[in-house]
Amino acid sequence: MQIVCPELVFPNPVTRAVVQPFWSTAIRNAIRQADRILAVSQHSADDTLRVDPSCGPRLRVTLNGKSPSLRPMAKADAEHLSASIVPLGRRFFLVVGGGYPNKNHVTAVSAFAKAFPFSEDICLLVIQRRRTLPKELRRLLRRLRFDSRIQVRRDVRNDELVALYNRAEALVFPSLYEGFGLPVLEAMACGCPVICSNVTSLPEVAGKAALFVEPKDEEAIAEAIRRIVEDDNLRQSLAQKGVQRAALFDWRKTVVETVLVYREIASWLPNIKLAL
Repeated sequence: MQIVCPELVFPNPVTRAVVQPFWSTAIRNAIRQADRILAVSQHSADDTLRVDPSCGPRLRVTLNGKSPSLRPMAKADAEHLSASIVPLGRRFFLVVGGGYPNKNHVTAVSAFAKAFPFSEDICLLVIQRRRTLPKELRRLLRRLRFDSRIQVRRDVRNDELVALYNRAEALVFPSLYEGFGLPVLEAMACGCPVICSNVTSLPEVAGKAALFVEPKDEEAIAEAIRRIVEDDNLRQSLAQKGVQRAALFDWRKTVVETVLVYREIASWLPNIKLAL
């Protein structure tokens, strides 16, 4: 990201002018000197090739996996684990990810407000566990005055997050750039329908198991949110497809494939077979 879309990593133009050249030089040097380069998606591999076309023979794709804890669970169990965060009986959409510019949370919140400006029984939960609330999002929340319907949390345990994925109407993930997009995989593994961007790595991860939207099109995102609520068949279909799609991603496979890449440059590593 520091090279292909630095504005999403360093939104302040002054900071970007100072810091981005350092990152660009460091990353290009690392790519040039590495014996092997591991990319977590084909999209990330393609971006790496755009930075240095000569690295192709040394580039390998080792897809991310999912934790076994990410799974569909009984409704009662999910409600028990998450009732202190979202009261029982409330329908809600979920936004997950650090508060970085590429996550595009401002657009997600704005689209939700457009989709349901008056529906008090539908709310939005934003989970930002790796960065404080961005000022742009704070300003938007003040302007919307949806205090009873839009909640932002940071202190969510892993088991609570799994329960929330299980209960949510859908994950809303209009990211502008993802090297992989773990929240999409997490949601699918839990049977949570996914609305996500049609750019970068997300189509590669979600396959045919998500509703795809242009990440900057608030109206399209709002329409997708409304469809999830209004169409039970669509919601159930996305949930089923998501579980099936997520089953293709396994950390054990990632480990095996990574060790095999290490063996290409380190003959002392033991032989290992791809057997899951």
